[in-house]
Amino acid sequence: QTCALPISRLVSMGLAPVRAVGSDPDSAHSEESWAVRGLDDSEAQKLGAEFGQVAVFRLGLGCQTVLGCFDNWQVSRRL
Repeated sequence: QTCALPISRLVSMGLAPVRAVGSDPDSAHSEESWAVRGLDDSEAQKLGAEFGQVAVFRLGLGCQTVLGCFDNWQVSRRL
């Protein structure tokens, strides 16, 4: 399955997208996606919502956070 967000849109925003695979550590579910640097949480959530994504991921030092695009929720776990 290809990510709904066109790479051309990310590039036009001045971002440098890198292919990524998002997965659920508790199931076999995974999907192709894009990883980018340079967006704050709000920008990433708005962009994700525009393209019908339920959530976006933020990776930090030793932590992964999943942020809802349509509802105000987030879940974090240590890496």
